[in-house]
Amino acid sequence: MRTRSSVCALRIIFNSSEDKRNEFALYVRHGQSRTYHISQSDNYWSSSTYQNPGNENNAWNVNFNNGNSDANDKTNGNYVRCVRELLYRTLCFMRTITDQMNTVETIFTLENLWLAYKSCIKRKKKTVNRLRFELLRERELISLRKELTERTYCISRHISFVVTDPKPREIFAADFRDRVIHHIIYNELAPLCESWFVPTSYANREGKGTHSGFKQVRAYARERPNDWYLKLDVESFFRSIDRPILFDVIAGLINQQEKPEWWKGDMLWICEQVIFCDPTLDYIYRGDTALKALIPKHKSLFYSGGTGLPIGNLTSQFFANCYLDGLDKYISQTLGFPRYARYVDDFVFLDADKEKLKSAVVQIEVWLKRERKLNIHPRKIILQRVRHGIDFVGYIIKPTHVLVRRATVGRCKQRAEKLRLPCHEKTREKLQAGISSYLGHFSHANSYRLRNKFKHFLKDPK
Repeated sequence: MRTRSSVCALRIIFNSSEDKRNEFALYVRHGQSRTYHISQSDNYWSSSTYQNPGNENNAWNVNFNNGNSDANDKTNGNYVRCVRELLYRTLCFMRTITDQMNTVETIFTLENLWLAYKSCIKRKKKTVNRLRFELLRERELISLRKELTERTYCISRHISFVVTDPKPREIFAADFRDRVIHHIIYNELAPLCESWFVPTSYANREGKGTHSGFKQVRAYARERPNDWYLKLDVESFFRSIDRPILFDVIAGLINQQEKPEWWKGDMLWICEQVIFCDPTLDYIYRGDTALKALIPKHKSLFYSGGTGLPIGNLTSQFFANCYLDGLDKYISQTLGFPRYARYVDDFVFLDADKEKLKSAVVQIEVWLKRERKLNIHPRKIILQRVRHGIDFVGYIIKPTHVLVRRATVGRCKQRAEKLRLPCHEKTREKLQAGISSYLGHFSHANSYRLRNKFKHFLKDPK
């Protein structure tokens, strides 16, 4: 059955009356609906009903006992019948699931799982795990719902690998079915957190991002060009997140919501499973094993002693925002620095009083150690005049103009240089796509000549 591309849920409704016990209806959101009949006779109908709109009677009769077909009945007015016993049994199973859905109050509904699945596949490449899941998509979603409602769900093995651009990082990627769960958590909590977070936190939020953060800091610099600014960085942030403290933060957010107790119970349980999962206990490594040596011990979960969240999961990014939201409020409200901005673990704030900013370093360090068991990176404390330029989210922001960081330009040059060498067409396309992405980043700065240089290089790499 063909439906519009905007389908987001499939609802199966059974007729419970005795004389129509074999009748069911398929209702597809934003699409068409049709009533079909289940029969246990020898003859079954097959059709491509919606392949050609306006030709709904295009069906033919097939006898499954002998394989004979009657092509003369293509224009009759009969309903299209379901094909054989397997589908009948499947529908009976789905009826049982549907009956359970009507009696159990939970966030783990098929509709929520479907919406999470659709969010999960947006702008994502087709990995082996995703294709394996999609091969039996409906069965996987029903099985996942059963595990979640019965509290038997277990997180699958992670895939570990190391990336080197822009710098070596240890990544733990969740299995596709677990990523669906991450999106359920995000879909439930993210809208509630928008009113909870400070407006000047820019990482992993709808309508925010690096460019929004850059524009805000640029506005600060233009407004007060003679002020001082303080820029700080949390040392080994993701690796150092304390899981019990994080769970207490998330639990506090959940419990203060005006939601039913079953909603709070579901959210607390699934968040606990995700937060306390240690990916180093069950993983498979993929890639060059020599790259492991590039990761220092203080950056690796293998040497964290049970702390930290894996880089690469949606929930890790979202929970990181929740973890530092208290810091945002402490700096901007308690310490009194309203001109404040944070992107993940990098934060910057401005003030006319240099001594006030100096004393804030000690106060923030005490708060981070006491409340979050984190440390400020000692070599990344910057205190200077705004007119000298604020290094934030890849830009050097000055009151009169904006420059691109040299390190960012250097990485773009490395990609461009690789285009000089003979390479496979797909490799060339990947390199060109990377340079195009850098050019988009450059476009937010005063970089007309720089962009023209790379545009010319991209068109004629030799």
